[in-house]
Amino acid sequence: SIIYQLNSDKFTRIKLGVGAAPEHYDLADWVLGKFTKDEISHMSKAVDAVVDEAIPMIIKQGAQSAMNSFNGKVY
Repeated sequence: SIIYQLNSDKFTRIKLGVGAAPEHYDLADWVLGKFTKDEISHMSKAVDAVVDEAIPMIIKQGAQSAMNSFNGKVY
C-alpha cells in the first residue's frame, strides 16, 4: 500500500465516487461490484477528466481548487 511504503497518509488522493447504492442493495456489494458496460463508459470519461484536468489543476492550483471544481460532477 502507498501508506505503508511512505509510512504516512499525508498525500493527496483522488477518489471517484460510484453513486449511492440502490434501495435494498448491500453497500459492500455495490461498492465492490463489477461495473456495467454503461458504467465503464462513465468511469472512463471520469478517469480521462482526472488525467487531463484534475491532476494539472492539483499541481498548479492545489487540491482545494480541484475539489471545488470537480466534486459532484457526473460523467
